[in-house]
Amino acid sequence: MPKRSLSVRRLTFQKKYDRSGNPEQFSPADLDGKNLLDLFDAWRKEPNAIPLMEPGSDDCVVVKKVSRPDKYSLFIDTNSGKRGEEGDLYRPDSSRPAQHINEEDAATGHTRVLLYVPERGRNALLFSEHCLRGTAGKRLLDLFSRWLAKQCPSIKLKSECVCEGTDWLEHIKAVKSIEVRAHRLPKKAYDALGTTVGSFNLEFKPDTRRSFPIQKCLQLREAKDEANILDTVFGIPELDGEGESKLLATVVGNDDRTKKIDFDKEVLPHFLRTLSENGDPEISDDEFIQRCFFHADEILKRIGE
Repeated sequence: MPKRSLSVRRLTFQKKYDRSGNPEQFSPADLDGKNLLDLFDAWRKEPNAIPLMEPGSDDCVVVKKVSRPDKYSLFIDTNSGKRGEEGDLYRPDSSRPAQHINEEDAATGHTRVLLYVPERGRNALLFSEHCLRGTAGKRLLDLFSRWLAKQCPSIKLKSECVCEGTDWLEHIKAVKSIEVRAHRLPKKAYDALGTTVGSFNLEFKPDTRRSFPIQKCLQLREAKDEANILDTVFGIPELDGEGESKLLATVVGNDDRTKKIDFDKEVLPHFLRTLSENGDPEISDDEFIQRCFFHADEILKRIGE
């Protein structure tokens, strides 16, 4: 079985059309007197609420089962995937195709979603399982958001990916590579090419089986003068024209997860947890639900709820 991972989105609700700069916030447990769990459940029960595929989209989602593990959560069992190119299906023990797939067929995998709504507070959490075929959470949320806009026209749903806590940066054990990404060209390139339209990426890697000294990399993160870093550290000559440049680092944490972060900014990687490794069987529904509960408690405490 291919590797499976867990991501999470943070859902908040505010008053629509409020231009005060500090719009009124709603609790997901009390949206015009209704709980988000009840609204989500009512939406998915409507005929054609979740089309198999939508025009212009390659995503495919089939809801197989929905249940309420407790009064704070809604568990959704799905098959999800994408349609793609026409081709043949093969089995590993035969060179003859077992089946033909056309471009409208979608190969799906079993994935699960859990919506968690605490009794109090301003945040709900939507957990999504990812497999080789895809994931269902984002697609379901997009469909529900359109429905909610009609049912509760005064309420605006906002969602964002949950990021790791700041303490994650304190537990980096290796820096595997550093990347310079610029959306403008060096002046010498302008002279040779006659244009400022362009970008370039340069990746710096240590010798095989080695990593960059962490302390040196942390010093780079603290440096404020981007132009000076590019020139004196990486040998990038003066850049022509306007445009954003980035320093990115591929780092490994103490939990052995590899992530790419903005090197010169306090931008944290998205929250992502491994549910099962390559070759392992997928975890049970009960274990999936308990993992979500555990991380929900961790995330809500971190954001002060």
